[in-house]
Amino acid sequence: MKSKSFYQSLVLPDGWKWTGYWDNVHHFWYKLKKGGYEICCFDVDIDDGSLLSMIEDDISR
Repeated sequence: MKSKSFYQSLVLPDGWKWTGYWDNVHHFWYKLKKGGYEICCFDVDIDDGSLLSMIEDDISR
């Protein structure tokens, strides 16, 4: 796992933010007025660019 600042500085589509790492997965959140969307992924998904595809296709681990 890389440093917290690495994950916070990832270039993601507008509104998506890294919220943390627990249960052996990274959690990303998109906030709405009431609630939001969450996507969970592994380091490999971030490293190979799959995270962006996961966000576009609303897929999570």
